[in-house]
Amino acid sequence: IFTRCCAISRVKSASAPGSLLWTYGDDGDFKLEATTGFLKTATGNGGFTLTVERDGSYSLKFADSKTTLDYEADEDGKQISAARPASTNTTIYAATSGPLVANASAGNITWDGRGTAANPVVGNDTVFGGVNDYYIGGTAPHVVAPVGNVGSCLIYTSAKNSNVAPGSVLIDMQNEVGYGSNAEGNHWTGFDQVRGSKQSNVLIGSASGSDLKSGGSSSVLISLGGKDYELRADGTGNVLVSTTGADRVILEATKGWTINAQTTLLGFNAAHGTYIDLLSVEKTLGLNIASDLTGFLKITDTAEGSHLLLSTDHFASSHDILDMPLVHGLDLQSLVTSKNIVI
Repeated sequence: IFTRCCAISRVKSASAPGSLLWTYGDDGDFKLEATTGFLKTATGNGGFTLTVERDGSYSLKFADSKTTLDYEADEDGKQISAARPASTNTTIYAATSGPLVANASAGNITWDGRGTAANPVVGNDTVFGGVNDYYIGGTAPHVVAPVGNVGSCLIYTSAKNSNVAPGSVLIDMQNEVGYGSNAEGNHWTGFDQVRGSKQSNVLIGSASGSDLKSGGSSSVLISLGGKDYELRADGTGNVLVSTTGADRVILEATKGWTINAQTTLLGFNAAHGTYIDLLSVEKTLGLNIASDLTGFLKITDTAEGSHLLLSTDHFASSHDILDMPLVHGLDLQSLVTSKNIVI
């Protein structure tokens, strides 16, 4: 699992022999190294290095490959991917308006959520991914809570007919490209949400904002911008990285997160509008935190940073539900008042 410090930390993928090592420097840079075998891809040996700057710029280099992904924050959101659907793909069109769930996990499929020219549709599409797929999302906008996050979503958890065994994936929403397992060879346009596999994953958002949902434990989610987009930890040992965006950090108890999950948030910045959404935690545990704020929540400071604690018995016992390395001196009441903690 991830350790709780700012030096090199490590996680071993449940689906591959490699490990992820990360470090968070005093200058705010986030550096990640995946060792050989972590991610099975067609472009390398499963290893890669990733550096993310405080402004959201990043560079990713696969080992044993000339493939490099990058993004410069001053390029106005320019994307380097210009991939188009393969001519050999089977094309499936959305047939009706409204929310649709499509299973493209058989692979080599082009999913077009806009429908056909003769039958155009509008919807919020959810698509299960397969190898060498291309996805064109529907046209519904992204909407935040309490309405719920809608828009088009890619899902890399296992789905029937999948042409590969579930494994770790690397999803780059900015460059609209996926690597590893059933994300291998994927490209898309018009999607603003992604959920990783049930293994360890690396999900990178777009500069305009992406909902990032880890899917499995011991994953790394990196936001590059946007407002009110999710950084959601599904499972334990996840690391959430906020750069320039006003991120919605959500601990979703119905999606695999538990109160002993040891989730780490790097780059928490109240001035950016980053906020921690505890609505699901409160509802699932049957609490009324607002009625007794300090009876349920507490922030403690250590040498490495701040920790958000949750208690269900007025601190006869407590759970460390979120660690924030390199952040110190947070005040619980001020964060609730300013809505940097939402309950």
